[in-house]
Amino acid sequence: MVELDQILKLISLYFSPNIPVTKRTPFNFDYLIYYFSITIFNPLLCLLLLSVDIYITSNINNNVAIYCIIVLIYWLIRAINIHLRLADFGKYQFNGIRTGKGLNILVTGGCNGLGYALVRVLLFSGLKINKIVIVDISHLPNVLKNESVIKYYKCDMSDNTALKELFQVMVNELKCEEDDCFRIDFVFNNAGVRQDKGLLDLEDSEIDNIFRTNYFAPLALTKLVIGNHIKNQKRHEVKGDDVSVDRLHITTISSVLAFMGPKNLSIYASSKAALGTMIESLSHEVNVSHPEIIFNTIYPGQLSSKMFSDVEPTKEFLSPK
Repeated sequence: MVELDQILKLISLYFSPNIPVTKRTPFNFDYLIYYFSITIFNPLLCLLLLSVDIYITSNINNNVAIYCIIVLIYWLIRAINIHLRLADFGKYQFNGIRTGKGLNILVTGGCNGLGYALVRVLLFSGLKINKIVIVDISHLPNVLKNESVIKYYKCDMSDNTALKELFQVMVNELKCEEDDCFRIDFVFNNAGVRQDKGLLDLEDSEIDNIFRTNYFAPLALTKLVIGNHIKNQKRHEVKGDDVSVDRLHITTISSVLAFMGPKNLSIYASSKAALGTMIESLSHEVNVSHPEIIFNTIYPGQLSSKMFSDVEPTKEFLSPK
């Protein structure tokens, strides 16, 4: 029974289509892809169709065979990609898991919208967490104030000097006495702002603020976190600790608008496009000497959050909310 459960989990992991997260409209492009994945592009259905064709005709129809082979190759490549990504995770350990103290997670913009939802998910995820550090210009929601693992710092992410000073304060306040350092396991570059008018109506200061918040702040924080990680790892080497290299995940929230800039969001879209390109380039640069640092960039679609509550897409089928 245990073996059957494991087989079913593997099938679900490698051959299950992603369920759409958009819920505002009953049918949109995301759902169209999902329905195709569980019907005519379903690998199990292809195998069944091929078996029925052979059983009925005692021969293989070339069209059916070609169709099934194409679909199966697609799913096989997808499964290999998932397996390789998961295999990388096992090479290194999180310091918090190894020591039993729990993970240290840094979330920018964690008081509202996507960041707040992420913090709530982490709190109820079942993970052993030491600290969830929230950096935001907004006030910490009351519902999070009584959570012992939450550590909140107020900071204007567009102020590069303030961000660097805050990071040093954070490291000093949260450092572990045993190692005399603060080891960060996960970073979520989530904080962001957007405009609500066209480029010609924007002041230069508004354009500057969007780029400083959406691009330069994640860039500066990522550089600080990587520097802190490398410094802590060198301390291990100097002390001669015979332990695995610490893993560090840096996840950056870009936007699908980085690929399809709509009207009145030109600066927001371009800042998110620059952010995605920077992280991709940085990952190749850093992984040469530090493969334990893993970069991810997420491109969410429209969200039902305060930040985008007044945005109404003209074509919800292609741009669901």
